[in-house]
Amino acid sequence: MANYTRMGISEWYIGAAADTKPTGIAIGSKCYEHDTRIWYITADGTNWLEMQDIDALVLGTGAAIIGKVGIDQTTPGTTNRVDIGAAIPAGSSIVGKVGIDQTTPGTTNNVAVTGMGEVQASPTANTLLGRLDEIEAAIDEINVLIGEVQASPTENSLLERQKAIETALTAINTLIGEVQASPTENTVLERLKTLESTIVLATGSNAIGKLAANTGVDIGDVDILSIAAGDNNIGNVDVLATKTIQSELLAITAIAAGAQQKSSILALTGIKKAAVFIDHGRTATTAFVGAGTEYRVEVSEKATGNDAWRTLASVVCAITAASEITADGNEAAGESVIDIGATTPALGDIIFWENATIANSEWIKVAAIVAGTSFTCLDDLTNAQTAAQKIYNKAEQFVLNLDVEPFTRMRVVANNNNGSTNAAIVSRVACITEA
Repeated sequence: MANYTRMGISEWYIGAAADTKPTGIAIGSKCYEHDTRIWYITADGTNWLEMQDIDALVLGTGAAIIGKVGIDQTTPGTTNRVDIGAAIPAGSSIVGKVGIDQTTPGTTNNVAVTGMGEVQASPTANTLLGRLDEIEAAIDEINVLIGEVQASPTENSLLERQKAIETALTAINTLIGEVQASPTENTVLERLKTLESTIVLATGSNAIGKLAANTGVDIGDVDILSIAAGDNNIGNVDVLATKTIQSELLAITAIAAGAQQKSSILALTGIKKAAVFIDHGRTATTAFVGAGTEYRVEVSEKATGNDAWRTLASVVCAITAASEITADGNEAAGESVIDIGATTPALGDIIFWENATIANSEWIKVAAIVAGTSFTCLDDLTNAQTAAQKIYNKAEQFVLNLDVEPFTRMRVVANNNNGSTNAAIVSRVACITEA
């Protein structure tokens, strides 16, 4: 007969059936396949033998204690009966804690196990199934604990891990007990309803994603329905401004020396701003003395009458004598290079070319010159011009941007009697308003 082999410090391993089992290890080590739930043991440190299934074990005769045994009575009183042996003597002796279900009081005293009946009677109500995830999670926790003991037995004593396993088992029993006690309240559907009813948006400054339009909802510090009528300031609100190009307040008009000319009157109701465009042209070489032509923008607080005009803004033109420039020939509309005689305008001059039809006269900006030969216009001619009509420099152009919201009416006055000596001019006044 062969002698027994002394076992070293055995080791425990865990893995799947498809994994390769370890070799060259301590004799008596064990390996657990968690997916098949089968234990194996090695007698030589290399080869593994499947351990006998607990269901195949046969209880031997004797006085050994088997711990705690549960009885499954599939047919109460018929199958799996417990035969105590000798009759229990009469008296007040306690036989553990026994619950008696007398199906026929005074006649039969058979013991029927209760508690799981409600679950068995309604398996489709998602009772145990509804709690299955929680039970499996607890079982997984037990497997993890077992694995930690096997991987590091010196750091995870069996006593401490056993306590943790017992705690997890108690949690499983509690969950099963809740289902047994109230199967209709512990379904997945009922638990979801409970969860939904407890979700309440807390007060505070939490953002709730993107809110859709909802009349009357308070979105922060602004309650749209509570805004009173009037000129309220709601943060930074852009107001759509309407621009209107007005008809010329004063079309191109010749004004004699020493004369004054009034433009048409512009009503300012609903208008906040006005940009006034003034074109001033010379038609003689005479110098002004004392002061040049004055253009006054006047406003009134009255809707009618002539006794309330006041000057809001004004400009005064230059007094230096103008030069007369002669074109060598007629120029068609669209031309930009103008051939001239000896007199040449300065680079950057604004010149005025008076037309026999005064409405076709033009103000031109000089962009380049060839002394005694030609000058080039910044922009092409709008109208055809003739050599018979003279060209004068010293023309001027102005833009006045005015706040006119407080006023009722506006006009422009060209005062060509502003100096002690004055010369003939041509004027044009236009306006753009903003409501």
